[in-house]
Amino acid sequence: MSVASLCDHRGIVNRATLTPDALGDNVETWAALPAPAGLNCRPNQAWSGNLQDHGPGEQPGAMRQWFLVAGFDVQERDVISVEEGPEAPVLLRVQSVTRPTASKAVHHIEVNVEVWKGSLT
Repeated sequence: MSVASLCDHRGIVNRATLTPDALGDNVETWAALPAPAGLNCRPNQAWSGNLQDHGPGEQPGAMRQWFLVAGFDVQERDVISVEEGPEAPVLLRVQSVTRPTASKAVHHIEVNVEVWKGSLT
């Protein structure tokens, strides 16, 4: 059984690029990358939230693991826009990417994400 048969969401990876505007300033713009067709991602269902007490001071955001089919081009700092599925619509900022090491057996990509409140426009 592959992870593709378990996917219940459709996601699109967006990557930031710096583009000069009319005044010559570099402006961050977001471009959608090609994504595998159909339902192509799934959240880890074992996630229980952030239960650790970090003490006083700045609190890290709650991280969640998502599984993507192998056809994605994804890297840290990308934003996954979940377009369809039970948790849609939501924007997820990629914190880390893990690809299985056995190149012949790669059937999914695991990413740790946090909810992102920015804008892609």
